[in-house]
Amino acid sequence: MVFAFFVLAGLGMLFFDGVQAGWPSDEPLIEDVSVQLDDIIYTKVGDDFILAIDVTNYGMDTRNLDSIDMETTYLEGVEVNKADPRFQGFDHVVFMNEDFSTYDFQRDLTANSTQTVKFYMTAAKAGTYTGYVDVCIDSAVDCNRYEATIVVEE
Repeated sequence: MVFAFFVLAGLGMLFFDGVQAGWPSDEPLIEDVSVQLDDIIYTKVGDDFILAIDVTNYGMDTRNLDSIDMETTYLEGVEVNKADPRFQGFDHVVFMNEDFSTYDFQRDLTANSTQTVKFYMTAAKAGTYTGYVDVCIDSAVDCNRYEATIVVEE
């Protein structure tokens, strides 16, 4: 019983309102890895567009692009058609008060290189859709978090 209390207390300290402390920022948390993506994309209903995410490994060792997670609120007005490179798996994850689509890649990021992941999408519904895009390196929980928006016009 005491052990369970400490586990729950530790989780409570780690998470505040369902968001890991320190995550909701564009400040990279993973050493020697940077991510570049458009924080705002403008498109029109019915148009195809690409979300390109550049992941750069500045380190001397090979890293692993584990997954890219996109918050459901970010994807509400669009359809994801495919990704290049192809993702190995897909999952819909609900954890605490966050709801994500997780695209599992398991791709090597060689030292001093950049890997570009392109998500091919179609704008389906007019509106402004904002949410987090998490790029996870070496594990599903070690992620750099970025807030992004897709504006879909009529």
